[in-house]
Parts: sequence; structure tokens; C-alpha cells
Amino acid sequence: EDPYLKEAALRSLKNAGDDQELLYDFSFSEENISRRGPSKGDLGVIVCMDDEVKEIYDKKSLLTKFINLFREREGNLALVSIGDGKKEEIEKIVKKANFGKDDLFVHISIPNFPDPILLRRHIALKMLLNSHSTAVMAKLGRVVGNTMTNVSPSNLKLIGRATYLIMSHVNDTLSQKEWIEKYGKMEPISFSSANAVLFDAIDYVSSSNIGQTAEVALSIIRILEALKTKKFVSWEDALRILNLEGLENYLLKLNPAIRAKR
Repeated sequence: EDPYLKEAALRSLKNAGDDQELLYDFSFSEENISRRGPSKGDLGVIVCMDDEVKEIYDKKSLLTKFINLFREREGNLALVSIGDGKKEEIEKIVKKANFGKDDLFVHISIPNFPDPILLRRHIALKMLLNSHSTAVMAKLGRVVGNTMTNVSPSNLKLIGRATYLIMSHVNDTLSQKEWIEKYGKMEPISFSSANAVLFDAIDYVSSSNIGQTAEVALSIIRILEALKTKKFVSWEDALRILNLEGLENYLLKLNPAIRAKR
């Protein structure tokens, strides 16, 4: 049995404490509103399927309460509607809501027939939300090349993904002609080596209180810096580089393939 995977499994079980239900409770309840309700400038997103948008007419509906809450707390709103209605018809309904000039409205019109289980509209909605989240991550600078490197390795699946990201970026850099000419030809790092560095990074991040999702970036920088300088590189050294340059700018200097993708 792989000791790293065993350790990851034990770590995941340990992290899954009694507060999991609380952490993943996103219900629109009074307790949640008081504990982590919207603040000024926050964005509230409403997704309506079919006739759910008509709940705007009901002043007691959760949809109306949600809209009014964001209005009261000076937040912004975005409403995504998907169904077989025409955009003009849905816009008339939305205008009845307490929407402001800076709020957004998106409608996707998909006919019912021939789709008796409404699969197409669920797929369309998923594609829209996935595209939006990917665009947000890119806007925040969390996409390097063609990968999103800000992964929190909190379970087995994400640990595997984080390990692959480390291998991918390190080995891609090592294979570049520019790297070979400057630092010499080097063997690609293995999964187990990348995984070992990742687990060390997880311990460092958790004990240093520097925030989650830095493990992959720190691991990539530490490995490449050690190979480049042929010297010991500490996590503090890697963190200093990450804070000063960011992962993308760091890799842009070493990997022409990433520069070509910009």
C-alpha cells in the first residue's frame, strides 16, 4: 500500500470533523444570514429553472426575500434564468423585482421538446456556471498556462490532482530547450517525488498560517529553484518568491511554452 495515499486517507478522515454539516450548510436560514450574510459589495446569484422566476410576484417567497436582503445590505445581484420562455417575457417579470441598474440578468431559452426529462437545460446551466467560475479564476490570476493551480489538497482526489499539477509544470519546464541550455538536461520528476514534496508543503502551509491553496505553487517553485541553483531551497525561500512574483510570472521567466499561451 502506498504510504502517501494511506497518509492522505488518514488526513482526510481527521479533517472531516463534526463541523462538516455546519461548513456545508448553505441554506437561506436566519442563522446563516446572521452568521455569514451578505455585506456591502457582495454579489448574490439567483438561478431559476422554468417557472421559478415567477416567485418574484410573491412577496413572501424566498427569492424575493433574498433579493430584498441584498438590496438592504447594498449588495449586487445577478439572476440566471433557464427555460422555454422568451427573454422578453422573462425580462418583464424580472423588472417587477427590486433590481438595480448595476445588477445582471441572463436568460437561456431552451425548448421543452424533445427533452422530456429537461436534461438539456440542466447541462446548459452547468456549462454556463462552469464557464463563469473558470473565468473568475483566470481573472484572479489563478490560471497558469492551461491549468488552475490553486487547488486545496484536502482529500484523495485533490491530492492526486495537485500532485499531477506539480509534475506537469515542473516536467514541462525541464523539457524546454531554454531550460536545457541554461541549466542542463534533467530527468523528469516522478509522481512519488512530487507527492512527497506536496505533503511537505501541506504541513508547512498548515503550520505557517499563510492560507490554503498555496501548496502547489510553493512545491513547483521549490523544486525548480533547487534544480536551477543546485542548492537547498527552504519553504521560506519559495514563499518569498511566490509573494514577490506569483507563480505565473515565475514560470513565464523559465518556460517559453507558457509565454506562447498568453
